[in-house]
Amino acid sequence: MSVNILELLNSGIGEQLIGQAGSMLGESDSGIQSAVGSMMPALLGGMMSKAATPQGAGDLFKMVQGLNIDTGSLGNIAGMLAGAAGGGGGASALQSMGTSLLTGLLGGDKTNNLASALSSVAGIKPSSASSLLSLGAPLVMGVMKKMVGDGGLDASGLASALLGQKSALQGVNLDPRITGALGFNS
Repeated sequence: MSVNILELLNSGIGEQLIGQAGSMLGESDSGIQSAVGSMMPALLGGMMSKAATPQGAGDLFKMVQGLNIDTGSLGNIAGMLAGAAGGGGGASALQSMGTSLLTGLLGGDKTNNLASALSSVAGIKPSSASSLLSLGAPLVMGVMKKMVGDGGLDASGLASALLGQKSALQGVNLDPRITGALGFNS
């Protein structure tokens, strides 16, 4: 039986991110909820797209394996972000890591287009959408790192796990602005 990665992302890090990011970014909870609700499947779709070729799967595996994040900390995202809101460096370090991951995963243009689309769809500031993506990317990759470690997956196993999520992702019905920003037909 395969794991629904999107459900895992939404119920794990998505809920925690929604709870903290609104006040940190100065946005409404409903706007952040909408943005995270679109961001999680968009990032999963980006990973699936990357994993669709052997070269991309290898690159994605290296990104996941090289991720400098303690997968045990994924259960305390609120603490990571709250510490940053109080002047700590946690969120800025996470955002810096996320910017690099997004560039490797999607490329600069698609990342900018996705931030713009998230802003439009969720009704939040473009800077907030960009920050949210930068915060979310390492958390999503952290979940993938945990999955790789727990399952003993190699690049091919990671690709298979991701590509097996197609039906779950199709059931989301992402806004066309999001799919267009990622370069997907639908």
